[in-house]
Amino acid sequence: MKEKTKWVLCLLFLIILMTNGYYQNSKIKYKKLQEPDIYIDNTTGLVWQNQIYKDKKRNKKLNWKEAQSYCESLQIKDLIDWSLPSLSELESSYKIKRYFKDDPGLFFWTSSNVLNDNNRAYSIDFNGGIVWKTRKDKICYVRCVHH
Repeated sequence: MKEKTKWVLCLLFLIILMTNGYYQNSKIKYKKLQEPDIYIDNTTGLVWQNQIYKDKKRNKKLNWKEAQSYCESLQIKDLIDWSLPSLSELESSYKIKRYFKDDPGLFFWTSSNVLNDNNRAYSIDFNGGIVWKTRKDKICYVRCVHH
C-alpha cells in the first residue's frame, strides 16, 4: 500500500509540475510559459522567442549573418542554444503568429539557404505566408527558435 501511494503521489507531482504555468488554446495547441517572451508549439514541440529582435536604430531588422549571430547568442532565462529557424520551422510558426507579442507582418529570416545560390536565403512574408528567396545582405525581422 505504501508503494502504491508513493507512485500516485509521484505521478500527481509530475502532473502538477508539467501543467503549472501552461496555457492551451482550443484552436491551436501551444504552451505559454510564465516567461512572457517564450511560446511552445505543442504541434511541433518548438520553443519560440515571442518578442522579435529589438534595436530602434536598425528598425528591428538584421541581415542574414547578423540574424544568425543574434540567435546563437540569445539567452532567455535559462534557455540557451537558440538558432535561426529553418524554412519548415518558420512556416509552422506562421500558423500561430497571432499569439506572438510582436508580429509586424513582414519578412522574417530562415536559416535555409537557397539551393545553388549561397548569396540568398529563404524568408517568409508574414502578411500572407509567402516564401521568398532573399539576398543575405538585405535586412529582415528575426524570431529565434530553441530545440
